[in-house]
Amino acid sequence: RGHLRYLFAASQHGDVLVVGVDSDALTRKRKGEGRPVVPEEERIEMLSFIGFIDHIVLHDIDQDIDDLIKSVSPDVLIVSETTKDFPKEKLLVLEGCCGEIVRLKEQARTSSTERIRQLAIEGKHDLIARLEEMLRKAREE
Repeated sequence: RGHLRYLFAASQHGDVLVVGVDSDALTRKRKGEGRPVVPEEERIEMLSFIGFIDHIVLHDIDQDIDDLIKSVSPDVLIVSETTKDFPKEKLLVLEGCCGEIVRLKEQARTSSTERIRQLAIEGKHDLIARLEEMLRKAREE
């Protein structure tokens, strides 16, 4: 939900919306093994159905995050206040190739990482409950 809200808010700041999508390899490097949960082909396909997105560009592991921004030279660069990808120093450098930089406030509280963590915790509790039940039955026998 947060990603969609960011994208919609970004679409309100210009005529053409270009969206960079991190490749699977880049996501794994940044977030660890087992990520991404949704492969890049599926993420790109889902984005392609959003009518207000004009262009989707895959951002791969060998590319600096600035490469797309510098090549597009957007009138408006949209970033999240919560992202670690754009510290103030980097934004100062990017000001030279962007007309304006807009920092959006957090759009949702629950992240994919948090959902994965919750599912893992729930699975652990279910496993513990099943093991306790098996041990109880074994003791009774």
